[in-house]
Amino acid sequence: METTLLHEVYNHPNLTKIDLEKIVDAHELIRLSKGSILLQDGDISKCYYILISGSIRSYVVDYLGREHTTQLYLPKEVVIEEASLFHQIPTQETFVCISDCELWKMNIEVFNKFFVEIPALAEWGRNWMSYQLLLSKQSKIDLIKESALTRYTKLITTKPEILQKVPLKYIASYLGITDSSLSRIRKDMAIKE
Repeated sequence: METTLLHEVYNHPNLTKIDLEKIVDAHELIRLSKGSILLQDGDISKCYYILISGSIRSYVVDYLGREHTTQLYLPKEVVIEEASLFHQIPTQETFVCISDCELWKMNIEVFNKFFVEIPALAEWGRNWMSYQLLLSKQSKIDLIKESALTRYTKLITTKPEILQKVPLKYIASYLGITDSSLSRIRKDMAIKE
């Protein structure tokens, strides 16, 4: 079983080799096909994932029944619904595989046990969570302050592979714009090149 990705994700200077191997061994490799649901609106999350291959989308449904993409996950990213997982409350999001996916899965009970037993994992977790909070906050600010063009440019700069792995309608939804607006932005960018 190839575990290089897990070593990359859990890279922290204070994690010993023994602790890292315990953490790595606690993961289960799973394969899901396109359209598979990882977590459904209303369910309580019992585990989190690290995406090896494929792409995953999380979304919410508004009061009119329209889906709005809240996150797009690509390989090497931790796929998690933090509020549901750590507070054991029902999620308001649905997580679905956009394509066939391979993932590492860890159960929350095991994670919580390691979080207490391995202080360096707790430190890793706090660092990871604070960085995710920063990204989330910046995304909300960008939605208000930045133009759709700027948001799109930032996205393809930080995640260039997203154009090959995620349908444009989900990218548009994630950016908070319509499909036709995204098409115009892409067309204008192509003309300028």
